[in-house]
Amino acid sequence: MNPFDVVSKIPGIVAAILSDESGNLLESVGNIDGESAAAVNAFARESFGKAGDILGLGSLDRVVIASPTRSAIVAVRPGYVMSVFADAGKPFSTVEKKLTEILSR
Repeated sequence: MNPFDVVSKIPGIVAAILSDESGNLLESVGNIDGESAAAVNAFARESFGKAGDILGLGSLDRVVIASPTRSAIVAVRPGYVMSVFADAGKPFSTVEKKLTEILSR
């Protein structure tokens, strides 16, 4: 099964996108501008990847971005980048744990 299909059904997720490493939208669900979010995926992969290299952290696995209204996880895998979004106040650590389990398969 496609990991995106499983991830997009995690309870608490309001949107999810899957893009290639260049920022081309492959799939999206929920209330989000998928094309714009896919471009942000590519930017996040590149920018946070460079920051990780400079800090000696190694290759980028994922980054969590939180705001007062919404939280997001950007997960980088070979060949694709996936972002999942949840509204603020939701148990986001549960979403992050479930995402990690699915992507580790």
